[in-house]
Parts: sequence; structure tokens; C-alpha cells
Amino acid sequence: MNISKIRQFAHEGNVSKETLKYLLNCYSECEHLDYKEKIELKSDHACASFGKDVVAMKNVGGGFIVVGVKDKTWEKVGIDSPMPYDSKKLIDQVRRSTGLDLVVDIIHHKVYIKEEELLFALILVRSTIKRTKLRNPSICSISFNAREKWGIRAGDRYIRKGESTVRIKTEAEMEELLDYLEMQYNQSDLEESNIEVSPFAVESGLYRLLPQGYERFIGRKDAKKKLIEAIEKDPRIWIYNLYGPGGVGKSALANWLVYNAYEKRQFESIIQLSAKERELSTTDCRVKSLTPSLLSVEDFLDNILRLFEHEEMCNSSLDKRKKTVIDIMDAYTMLCVLDNMESVSDARILDFVYNLPPSTKAKVLLTSRTRTPQWEYPIQLNEFSNLEIIEFIKFRNEELMIDFPSDKVSIDKLSTLTGGLPLAIQWTLGIYNKTKDIAIALNKKSQSSSPLLEFSFRNSWDILSTTAQKAMAVFSIFDNSPTIQLWSSTLDWAIETLEKAINELELATFINRRIDVKSSKEIYTALPITILFAKQQLSNMGNLEKNSIHRYNNYIGKLELFDFATRRYDGKFKKFDAKSDHQKKAILLSIQAEDEIQNMHLEAANKFYKEALDTDPRSIYTLVSYANFKVSNGRYTKALSLIQEAQKHVTKKNGFYIYHASFKIYKEMRDDNKRIECLRKALEFDPTYNVARHELGFSLSRIGKFDEAIKEFDCIIDFELTRSNGPTKQILFAMKTKYTTLVRAKRNSEAELFLNNALELIESYESIKGHKLELAELRSG
Repeated sequence: MNISKIRQFAHEGNVSKETLKYLLNCYSECEHLDYKEKIELKSDHACASFGKDVVAMKNVGGGFIVVGVKDKTWEKVGIDSPMPYDSKKLIDQVRRSTGLDLVVDIIHHKVYIKEEELLFALILVRSTIKRTKLRNPSICSISFNAREKWGIRAGDRYIRKGESTVRIKTEAEMEELLDYLEMQYNQSDLEESNIEVSPFAVESGLYRLLPQGYERFIGRKDAKKKLIEAIEKDPRIWIYNLYGPGGVGKSALANWLVYNAYEKRQFESIIQLSAKERELSTTDCRVKSLTPSLLSVEDFLDNILRLFEHEEMCNSSLDKRKKTVIDIMDAYTMLCVLDNMESVSDARILDFVYNLPPSTKAKVLLTSRTRTPQWEYPIQLNEFSNLEIIEFIKFRNEELMIDFPSDKVSIDKLSTLTGGLPLAIQWTLGIYNKTKDIAIALNKKSQSSSPLLEFSFRNSWDILSTTAQKAMAVFSIFDNSPTIQLWSSTLDWAIETLEKAINELELATFINRRIDVKSSKEIYTALPITILFAKQQLSNMGNLEKNSIHRYNNYIGKLELFDFATRRYDGKFKKFDAKSDHQKKAILLSIQAEDEIQNMHLEAANKFYKEALDTDPRSIYTLVSYANFKVSNGRYTKALSLIQEAQKHVTKKNGFYIYHASFKIYKEMRDDNKRIECLRKALEFDPTYNVARHELGFSLSRIGKFDEAIKEFDCIIDFELTRSNGPTKQILFAMKTKYTTLVRAKRNSEAELFLNNALELIESYESIKGHKLELAELRSG
């Protein structure tokens, strides 16, 4: 959860379905986010509670109340029907209990949770984020059931503190909260900037799944049945070929199979890879280079070896790697999905799969645009039927809030125009969403190049602004789904400019935005065929391609400076010295427990942790992971006993990990002295980890040890200035928090002097000079 991002969503008034999805996946409350299973405002007590929550959230900068989520467990249960309150009625209820006229909005969204459509209410409490205005909070102007313990008295001031609504008495309490929140925003932004985006949407235990790519799977009833029957029918067959034309939905059907098998735990392991080394048009064979997750037979084998924590084998000979993978496939029931196999240039991948021994427990699904001449079980995927087109249009109409007609004449025209390809249908709806003109959406133009590419994209491309066209063209150079920061840096545009282009591209359905499960970052995705068309357009835009690639490479080069990310993602067995079988088993059991937590199966998670400790009572990974689980459930005593047991086995290799985990536990317990003690010990093992040093400075400032806090921020600044390629954005976070600390210590003249020097310093470094305005804005706060 990024508290800074949630505040920004509220400030922008963003009540979109994507915002709701992000909030639902936070699994935690904060000053700007509150979960409610339901809201009923008929009683005075309920009205008072709601009024307090709204006033409190307004006083910290606004936020969201999500209705349809159980408190504490954060289980997404939805609501049975829309709430009987519009924005005006909610505002009236707040005025009734507090006397205040505050701005409250409500909107309802339907979201698919594990293929079940659930209804949620999203309540937005609007406010300012300017520090000068927040210093003067809204004060209740009337008394409401003042004699009751839960009542409200005129003059009451409420704020959000963590996940609670509390009453404050002094301005000092308000000022302290605002200082704390400012540091929290900086810390959240810093942590997010240091997270690598994983290519996998699910990366848990022995499961590696690529992004699902859809909210709801439409139609394909017969195809789903045929695919499942084929895989379950004959144990002697282990290779299946799902084939059909480009854009027909092979990848989507394969994704449905993978996630369905994952939810049912049908296989002990699932790995899903894409061989998109090159993307070809179905008619003109134009090539677009991509970065695949499956490149060669070595890469294929290494993916499986890393999945089963045999990373040490990746440097072995090819024969040894093959033998180990064959042994794994003999020992575990496994589903391997190899997508877009027509792009494979290394025939050894298929050769390996074809020659698996009869003893294998693996099932291998290949997707391809053509049926191969080999002996694998063929499954052809045909175009949408008219009934499936109607179902697809109904869903997209609801999602895009449009009214594309579904009468027989329109459906027949759409089917003829698109050939029933879901991809082409989707873009036709995008044209209609943009123009609201059915004649334009269904008008077929003669094109000299690929019918699929030109028809699917040309009409919607031509009605885009020049800015949106350039943004989409540059999208084609990315190896993986970009964040808005990467995209804007590659274009050398302000984020505000890119956001306008993104809104256009989303309306025309060229791109989609989603939240990366692992990093919680918002990223943008496009289908490969879309990227191919965009690449063709980029080649006609002069120096835009050359300049964008140069800026992209520079950006990636800067990211590689964050070497701590490499340390975080080393193989777990190697990192925790798990050499024996029982040590490895304990870690695998703990990973399984974490997977159960993600699926809200808390009792099952507890059982896995206990089994892991029975297997290896000294497993550092298990002790720390189990302690974090106990903290999340409020079991602080048990969490402390687990983390203290881990501390008995500290080594140079694991010391930082243990004490940094200890810090997080004491942070949840609000024990400032212990969290500082743990951070100091952690930094003894790794003094270069500036995120932890920033946390130490933040913690010291929080308890009033301003001089010690400033020394830590100075240490970060000095370290950043020694970088050969210039300082990174970490120096900005340190400068901002040091300035905030000086102001909080009432050393205003020293703060101003430091800020002036910092602004001059930033101006002299190309790597950060673009953020000068961001630092200068501290004065207005």
C-alpha cells in the first residue's frame, strides 16, 4: 500500500474502477483509507460515527471509504444492492451530526473477484493537501447527542490516526500528525521507487503466472470444456497445441486455464512463459523485436531450475540441467504453458518437450497461430460466435459505460467486419467509445497493408491527437510494461502531458492500466499486435525512435544503480544458507503459508508455518515470515518470541534481514525505542542500505531526537554525492525529510539555509536537477 498514492487519488477526485481495484488490493487501512462491511445511517449512533469518520478524513487531506470489505480481515464480500444514499444525502447526514458542509461523493462499481461479480460502494471525502490549510482543521459546530459516550460536542476536532478516527485537543497534536504523514508520504514514495516490476502477476511457492490480462473471461464454453477434457483425459499424452489465427484469443484461453488450475491447486507447480522473441503480422511478416520470458532451451530450463530453487544448477552443462529438470517433472505434477510458440527460434525447446520420458508428470500446453506437424494433441480455437460477440459487447458496454448496439443487423456487420476476432471487436468498440458514431465504428476502409492491423488500429489511430499517437508509438520500444514515470522519461514529457495522452489511448482501448501484484505500482499494458502496429508508426516519425531509445537506455541504466534490489531477489536457498533437504523444505512450506495468506486462508497458513518450524526450528526465513503473520493478526507476544528466536542465530549474512524485520514488528507495536535499536543493528550489517537509514532518521525525528536524525540524513546525502554517475532520487527524499525535521525542531533559519544550499546543489547535477521545483515547493508547505 502506498499512502502517498491513495492521498493523490483522493486529491484528484479519482473514483474510477481502477482506483477501487487498487484500494481493494491494499489489504490494510490508513489515514486516507477505511474499509466498511456495510453502512447504515438510520440510527443517531451510526450517523455520528459516519460524521466523525468524514470529518477526520477531511482533516488529514481527504480519502476513501470502501463499503463491501470486512473490517480487520479485509475480506472482499461486496454489498447486496446499491446504498440508498446519493452524495447529497451523505452530505446531509454529515451536516446533521457535525454542523459542517463537507464535500462527499459516492459511486458504485462492480468488480470481479475470483470470477464472481461483486458490488462495492466507493465514498470519496474531498479535501485539500496544502499543509497551510490542513493546519486549520474543520471543527464540529453543533452538539449531537452530546451526553452519550459516542456523541459529538460542538468544538470537537477529529483526525484519522492510522486505521482509527480519534478526537484531538491541541494544535500540537495536529501538527505532529501532519509531520508524521509528510514523512510517511516520502517513505512510501522512496520505497516504491526502489521496487522492481516482476514479469509475473503470481509469484508464489511453485507457481509463476503471467498477468491474467482480463477482468472477466467471456464465452468459450465449448473451448474451455474441450481444453480441460484433453488435459485430464489421457495420462499418456502430455503435449497439447492450442492453435488459431492472431487475435483469436489463444493467450486469453491459456490464461483462463492457468488461473483456473491455480485456484483449484490442480497441479503442484505451474509455470507460464511467453516466447515472443518476434511478433509477426499474419500477412506481411513485419517483425517487431520483443523481450521474451522464454528465449532458448537454456532459458526454459533455467526458469524451472530457479522455480525449484536449484539456481546453482544454472551454470552447469546443458545435459546436467536437462537431467535435473526431467527429474523434477518426474517428481511433481506440473503444468507448463509456452505461449506464442510460432515465435520460437530455438527448436531445441520443442525437441526437449517432445522427448520427455513416459514417466513425466508434466503437462505442456503450446499456443501457436498454426497447427504444427508434430504429434501433440491439437485443439483449434475458432472466432467468436454471434452469441459470444453479444456477450462480449454487453460486458464492454458496462465497463466503458457506452451503448454499442446489439441488434441483429449491427452484430452481423460487426462479425463480418472483424471476422469475429475478439481483438478487432475490442478496437471497434474503442472507436465507438471515442466517436459515439456507429457509422464510423463500422465503416470499413480499404488499406494497403495487413487487414487485421490496419482495420483494428487505423480508424482509431487517425482520430487520436498527435500527442497520443507519439505516446503510443514510443510505447513499442519497451521490453516490459512501463510505469508512467518510465514512459514520461522516455518521451521527455511532463507527466501531466502524458496523462492526457493516456486518457485518449484508454478511451480508444489501445492500452490498459493495471496494478502489478508484486510492486503495487500502476503499469500500462498493450496486446502484442497493438505494439506491432505502433512500432510501424514509430518508424515514420523521424528521430523520435532514436531519441526515445537513447532516453530509455539512460533511464534503465540509472535503475541498475540500485544494487540492493539485486540482493533482495537472490535465490532464497542461497540467501538463507539452506543446504540440506529439511532446510529447503521449511522454506518451501513457509512460501506455501504466504500463498495461503494471500488467499485469506489464515488457518491453513498457520498449519504450514507450524509444519515448517517442526521441519527446521532454526529456519530464519520461517521465523521472520511467521512473525510478520502474527503481527498482522495482532499477536504481538508470539511475534516477538519468534523474532527473538531468529536473533539468536544472527550471522553476517542474515543480520540485516533479521533486524530490519524486527524493526517492522516494533513499528507495528509503536515502540519507537526498540524500532530505533533494531535499525541501528541492521545498519551495522549493511551500512549502505539507505532506505533503512532513512527509516532510522525518520524514527529519530519522530521522538524528538532531531540532531541524531539530521546526522542520518546527512549520511545519505554524503553517500549519494559519491556516486560516479551523480546522485539518485534518494538524495531528494533525504533532503526533504531533513528540511521537515529542522522545521519541526523550530530551527527555521537553519532550515532555510539548508534548503537554499540544497537547491544550488541540485542545480549542479544533471541526474536530479529536474526535481528542483519539487524541493522548492517545501517552502509553500
